Amino acid sequence: MKRLDIARIDHYLSLADSKGIKTMFVIFDDCWNNEFALGPPPPPKPYTHNSGWVQSPGYRIVEDSTQ
Repeated sequence: MKRLDIARIDHYLSLADSKGIKTMFVIFDDCWNNEFALGPPPPPKPYTHNSGWVQSPGYRIVEDSTQ
């Protein structure tokens, strides 16, 4: 992880702590959509909890041995 990324995480955690917000990072979450793209999220699916979530990493990355 780059130093800048760690600094950003530390900054976020400090802000969250100052507001009493508890945080749990979820890394490599494989729920819902296996395709992703930059840009606006897809519209929500009615009656489906967190329907806009995408898998991390997505299927294309998992299947690409160069990544």
